Amino acid sequence: EDADSEMEDESKNTKKKKEKHILSTGRLLDFFISADSNHGSNKTSVYSLKLPSQRNLAHHFVTPLPSAQWAPYTLASIAPGWLVHAKVEAVAKNGLCVTFLNSVFRGSIELGHLGGYHLPPTSKDTKTIGNNNNKEEMWKKIFRKYQHFPARVIAVDAPTKLIRLTLMPHLLQYQSAASLSASLPNVGSIVEDCTVVRTDPGIGALLTLPDDHASESPGLSKKMLKSSELFQAQEFQEAACLKAVYVHISKALDGDKNDQSASVFGKEFAPGTNHSVRILGNGNWVDGVASGACAPSILESHVLTHSDLKPGQLYKQVPVIAQLKGGSILVQLGTNGIRALIPPMHLSESNSTSEYRKKILKTKYAVDAKVDVRVLHVDPIRKKCMATTKKALVKAPESEIATSYESLTLGDKVTGFVSKVEKKSMYVTFFNKVYGVVTARSLATEMGMESIEDNYSIGDVVTCRIAKLKKRTSRRRSNAIDEDADSDEDDGQRAYWEVTLSIKAETDEVVNDDDQEDFMALSKPKEVKIQAGNILPSKSMKIVELVKGRRKEKGSFVPGYAIVSIKSKYLLDTSDQDGMVANLECKLPFDQLLDEYSADDIDSVESLDALAQSALKIGKKINQKGIILTDPHKSNVDYSSGIGKLPVVSIRKSFIQTIEGQSSENESKAENVICPSPKTSLFVGALLQGYVAQIDPRYGAFVRFLDGLTGLIPKKSGGMDMPLYETVVTKVKAIDEGKGQMQLQPINPPSSAKQKTRSTLPLKVGDHVDVKVHKVDFFAVTVRIMEDGIDEDKTQAILHCTMKDSTPKKIKYHKKAVTNDLEKITKGHPFYGLKAGQVLSQLTVVFAKRHRGKFQVYLTDRDLESAEEKPAFASEQSELTPGTSTSVVVTGVAPNNKGLYVDVSPFVKGFIPGLEVTKNIKILNNLSSQVSIGSKIECSVMDQTQWNENRAKNLNQNKKTAAKSKPLLFSVLAEEGDSEVAKPSRGNLIIGRIQRSLKQAQSPALMIALRGGFAGRCCITELDENDDWANMPIGRIHDEKKSVKDDGADGDDMEVDKEPQEAEDDSDDDNEESDSEFADGKYVECRVLKGVPKHPLVDVSLRSSRIEGDLDDDAAPLEGETVHAYVVQTNKKGCFIRLARGIEGRVTLKELCDGYLPDPAASFPAGRLVVGKVKTVREAPKKGKHAINPVKFLVDLDMRESTLLDQKKLLTFDDITVDTKYKGTITRVESYGVFVQIKDSKVSGLAHMSECSDNYIKNLGALYDPGDLVKLVVIKKNTGNKTLGFSLKASHFEDDEDSDDSSVEDDGDSVDEEMLDAEGLDSDDENFGAKLAAKMQQDGDSDDDSSSEEDSEEDDDDDDESSASEDDSEGEEEAPKVSMDTDVGFDWNAKGSAAKAKSNDDDSSDDSESDSDDDSDDEENEGKASTHKSRKKQAQRRREEKEISRREMALADGTADENPETAGDFERLLAGSPNSSELWIRYMAFYLSLADIPSARKVAEKALERIEFRQETEKLNVWTALLTLEHKYGNYDSLQKTVDRACSQCNPKHVYLRICEILVKDVAATSNPESVVRANAMFVKMCKKFKSKKKVWLAHLEYLLQNGRHQEAHSLMKRALLSLKPYKHAETMSKFAQLEFEYGSPERARTVFDGIVEKFAKRLDLFFVYIDKEVKHGTVSHARNLLEKKVAEGKLSDKQMKSLFKKWFRMEEIHGNAEEQDHVKQTAREYVEKSM
Repeated sequence: EDADSEMEDESKNTKKKKEKHILSTGRLLDFFISADSNHGSNKTSVYSLKLPSQRNLAHHFVTPLPSAQWAPYTLASIAPGWLVHAKVEAVAKNGLCVTFLNSVFRGSIELGHLGGYHLPPTSKDTKTIGNNNNKEEMWKKIFRKYQHFPARVIAVDAPTKLIRLTLMPHLLQYQSAASLSASLPNVGSIVEDCTVVRTDPGIGALLTLPDDHASESPGLSKKMLKSSELFQAQEFQEAACLKAVYVHISKALDGDKNDQSASVFGKEFAPGTNHSVRILGNGNWVDGVASGACAPSILESHVLTHSDLKPGQLYKQVPVIAQLKGGSILVQLGTNGIRALIPPMHLSESNSTSEYRKKILKTKYAVDAKVDVRVLHVDPIRKKCMATTKKALVKAPESEIATSYESLTLGDKVTGFVSKVEKKSMYVTFFNKVYGVVTARSLATEMGMESIEDNYSIGDVVTCRIAKLKKRTSRRRSNAIDEDADSDEDDGQRAYWEVTLSIKAETDEVVNDDDQEDFMALSKPKEVKIQAGNILPSKSMKIVELVKGRRKEKGSFVPGYAIVSIKSKYLLDTSDQDGMVANLECKLPFDQLLDEYSADDIDSVESLDALAQSALKIGKKINQKGIILTDPHKSNVDYSSGIGKLPVVSIRKSFIQTIEGQSSENESKAENVICPSPKTSLFVGALLQGYVAQIDPRYGAFVRFLDGLTGLIPKKSGGMDMPLYETVVTKVKAIDEGKGQMQLQPINPPSSAKQKTRSTLPLKVGDHVDVKVHKVDFFAVTVRIMEDGIDEDKTQAILHCTMKDSTPKKIKYHKKAVTNDLEKITKGHPFYGLKAGQVLSQLTVVFAKRHRGKFQVYLTDRDLESAEEKPAFASEQSELTPGTSTSVVVTGVAPNNKGLYVDVSPFVKGFIPGLEVTKNIKILNNLSSQVSIGSKIECSVMDQTQWNENRAKNLNQNKKTAAKSKPLLFSVLAEEGDSEVAKPSRGNLIIGRIQRSLKQAQSPALMIALRGGFAGRCCITELDENDDWANMPIGRIHDEKKSVKDDGADGDDMEVDKEPQEAEDDSDDDNEESDSEFADGKYVECRVLKGVPKHPLVDVSLRSSRIEGDLDDDAAPLEGETVHAYVVQTNKKGCFIRLARGIEGRVTLKELCDGYLPDPAASFPAGRLVVGKVKTVREAPKKGKHAINPVKFLVDLDMRESTLLDQKKLLTFDDITVDTKYKGTITRVESYGVFVQIKDSKVSGLAHMSECSDNYIKNLGALYDPGDLVKLVVIKKNTGNKTLGFSLKASHFEDDEDSDDSSVEDDGDSVDEEMLDAEGLDSDDENFGAKLAAKMQQDGDSDDDSSSEEDSEEDDDDDDESSASEDDSEGEEEAPKVSMDTDVGFDWNAKGSAAKAKSNDDDSSDDSESDSDDDSDDEENEGKASTHKSRKKQAQRRREEKEISRREMALADGTADENPETAGDFERLLAGSPNSSELWIRYMAFYLSLADIPSARKVAEKALERIEFRQETEKLNVWTALLTLEHKYGNYDSLQKTVDRACSQCNPKHVYLRICEILVKDVAATSNPESVVRANAMFVKMCKKFKSKKKVWLAHLEYLLQNGRHQEAHSLMKRALLSLKPYKHAETMSKFAQLEFEYGSPERARTVFDGIVEKFAKRLDLFFVYIDKEVKHGTVSHARNLLEKKVAEGKLSDKQMKSLFKKWFRMEEIHGNAEEQDHVKQTAREYVEKSM
């Protein structure tokens, strides 16, 4: 309402043209709260908002709120953009201090935001301007006079409580950045006589622009001017009208850094001096000033910014500043760092990529070399420029440089380069991304080019002519990306230019030899009307395009056709007006080339296409006459433009002869044959010539004539015997004019002799020919037959490598690896020595056949008559019977050394399993480097029946299933005629291949594939000698109940691309099979121990002693002997183990370990190596459990650690006496008492609850826990029942010298007193403190405090050694003990720290009490030094007694266990829980808090010794703590040694993952470059060591993405996919996409997920992960689109769709609304209805 008239006029204009306010999610808008939102005293939670216009928002003041209704403003509620009433509080040197909102808040206005550049009244006087004091006084006077004015908040910093305001007019009025930039000089312009008004030493200078650049008014509206007297003051308005530019010191002067020093700069740019300034930028919207430069080099530069660069501009002798990695170079175009990129394609005229060419370019375009370049295109916004050095483009005339579509006109000649080549078009790009299209048809018509790809490549420079130019507004689909399309603002449509080019730049036609005849006849052209039946002259049709045929249903096809162009000089107008028409394009079908076709030519659409392509060449003219078959009857305009159907022409010679005969003078004779059209008057008996267009089994043959006229030859008249597409002469038998049908009868029906003649081949098998070598490939040689009558274009003669006469080679071991290069033929190859052009005589034809329109011949130079191989040439597998000896050529090596791919002939391929190649293990394990591809070897055909039967039994499969679709197998080891392999017997030394896909017999065992389909079972105890047994030698044993799929991975199958899934775990197992000694696919030498009757299985051994000949079975162990064994199975009954073949045993659950095992099966998996002591040995029953390997002996073992490690005699029940004191361990706690086991014995007894304590104990569980060490007295002994009664009362042990109640502190005091007495120091001496300090410094004894704790530990000797080592080497006693970082890789709960804090509080309270006691004592005994010191000792004793009491209470109520404070506490807890890694690590942290690093290391070593070897996870935790300690307090060598030791005792992969995790935390905490280098090196080492494990790659990827190294992460991902197995790719890519969502780009994550989902369309788990990540990190709308698309695909089963809809509905319940939920339900209903 208060807006001025100017605003009202603007508002009226806006009403006429309504603006659209787009409200989108996430957009920030400023709203006004409507006044009617507050309904009296009623509180409402919904407020009415108004969206103001930009003008109203600019004049809206924020005023204080009524305190009665609203809460007052806070600093956090103030937002930038508020317009407030400010009041000057103080004037500072660099601005104003103001208050606003009733002086509640304070802010500041900097000197640059005071609304203008305040100059003295005599601003034109440079002397006055140079007076800084006068200038400052000027603006200070103004603001002392006008202290109330509006100001706008521009910045709020809540933590520092700083608020910045501004008076700049463009910010007060919300002026746009575009209008502000328009008021400043243009970028690149030079402004003279700019005056320095302020100099910032070392930074730059502020200069005002001359008066001609000043604005007429300050830019404030009338309403804003009226709001303050300051804005109406003349001084303020003059200052606000001035414009300024800021010049940085680096762009002020030329020269080195000395010339740009602060002193030189201050003199040159003193206030009041004038300078010329070049504008560099005018986009500083907040400050409202331009940025400029005064350096002479910048003022004189022609290229200052990318805006100064013009496409097509030539720049001469510019320097090369850099050579990039990909071959590109950078050149310097301006003095202000303007650079241009020249890609490798634009460095030279040729596009050669040879190494020699690269060296030349690198030398030619070395750094600092001068080159001439022409700018291709410029992007000023992105500041990118691309140029070229191609001579043809650089030296092109200016008239041929095209930089915009508007500058192009029809007929212009332009020069550009080929940017894209397709089959049907070629794109030529000019300058400024202007491009045009050259069609393949125009190239064929103008230049006679058959293929664009064969004549042009990307980067070629071409000169073209503009043939067609048109601006369109509706784009057609195009493969080219038009980045220069204009936007039509009027209709909202996108406009683009369509430019068609002609490669024939010159308009004058050049007459070549082919056109000479036509050129001579131009004066008298042969004019032909476009009408069916008219004959076209010879060479009048030019082929411009070939279109292939297409298949139809039921095996039929539609023939292809050729597009031919007929020049206008051969055509006459068919309208009433005579005249010539434009060039005409016609269709020449492939079935109109010949009068008759062979059966092979029309056998398929490919054969007919091949025939046509051999006869027709694009760009060539047809050197024979043609005839117009059909005329579409179009207008001249349609003929010229190609609209509608094209006329159809034919070049059948008999048609042309018949038409020419019709027009002769014998036309009146009735017996003449005619070619009729629909206009021809026909009669019964007329002779008609046409061609068989179609044969229908229901009716017969359809014969077609001119203009679509068709007749039928019925089946009874021989219609089914008519050759398709053949020219025939028929006789009219009947005519039905009403229906337009005509029945025909053939004059000369086809004879069998004619068909036989047609199919005769020029050569037959057994013929001898001479040939010339045309091309030599690795597996086949193409030759030319040197015989008359052989058409080279229609004959394909091949000499295959299997047919070349050569001597077979034997497979031998090569010390030097064989290099298999399929591009190079080496010695030993059948084609070695053959060269192109060489003549081979008397080659024999072994195979001849017509194939796809060509005559295919296979030849050989072998003497077939004397050849022993039968057959000499095998065309099918059935020709080779088992036992047949033949020679084959090696064509490849199967992966994982599974065998060799071989060729017997061009049509018969086979496979030699690795076990049938040789008996040399060195060769078998390295087939790819020992066998040359292309070599010929002798072998025999194997009998697959025996192999299939044996394999089926080993895999428990059906014989038919196993024998289905197996390839032809060969053997090098089999003798001729012997196709079967005998079963190995006892004592045989054989070769086998480890086969993990075979089902394990009598697990655990290693299965080995043998020759002939037999299998070998190697018991786990036979893998190595007893002394060399390893833990889990064959990895984890899979469930035998699961079926084993026959995936053909056993090496005897050609389907070797599949991997054995059963032999590997999809997850990263602890046992690395690929890195183990018994890897899958490895060939091993083994000794047969026993054969299994009626089964293709033998028992073998891999022991070295067995290999040498020792076949005796292992002897049974003796009782009491400590033995090793392997776990067979663990269940509820116990653990079953195997000591050797035929020796098995059992361990009961209670004898597995001393402690409690929650999951025995997990602790003792099958295949684990264990140690136990033999209890009993007995013979097994005669009928053993296992038929394959019967058990001979059964053994009972005891695996408890106490049994194994006990080396002294144990106490027995008889050794126990009453009233004797013993030590023991609590084994069980009950409500009536506790059970205790006496130390060094297996004798246990009960301590009744009445004997557990001198006092009554209600809850024994609160005082005792299993594992506690206690002292006991035997009070009862029942010899009959062998029971004992114990007493644990403390009163029995009061007089014991080794009582555990002695305090550490008392011992420490006694030690201190003894030390003082020994040293002769008097504690009452006045200089006692100084003497004691001097003595301690002299002795270097700093371990007094810790010695008392070390004395209380159990291992006194070890601790004394550790303290001694510290004194000798570390020297840490001289440093004060400070608090150290005790973080050893784990997070602890707050309970312990709270207890510790509580204890510290107690200590402080005790200290305060003792201090008060000391103070009172001092007051009463002032002046008495000796009495004072004795009382001080008494106070110290009282404190110690209180500490002892507190410790006793803590031990009694159990809180000491929660927060151990001394080494004794930790030792006591560890005695009960020696396998707890948490306690051990807290023990280490305790020593680290005391700065005792060596002791912490010793604790870790002690933990690794005492934790059971079965507790792998607990040991790994301790190793992690030790690695953290070495990382923080050790050096690189100690850390690396610790890593190596940890890898030797734990899973190496887990160790590397832990150390990498430690290094990643260090990088995140410190950001030290050295830490980054160490982390990078460790990750690289881990990925290299475990490259087959996806967890290590994912850990590395997460580390790179967390640190923002996205490019490195993408490169690493590619390497990971190359290293990982294919079945791990999906999970790896999915995890990588999830990491991209979290740390990288959501768009890249979506791209990866889209590829995964498309490839694995039925993997809902991957799709659901995609949805969850999209909802969490992306947008819910995108997740909905994905679900909609998944439902629309319809590739999922009903069960999967049900899960999909559930997932979708749950998502909408959380993130959607009721409408979206209803949509999901409706979609599900539609799917159910559709599926039913």
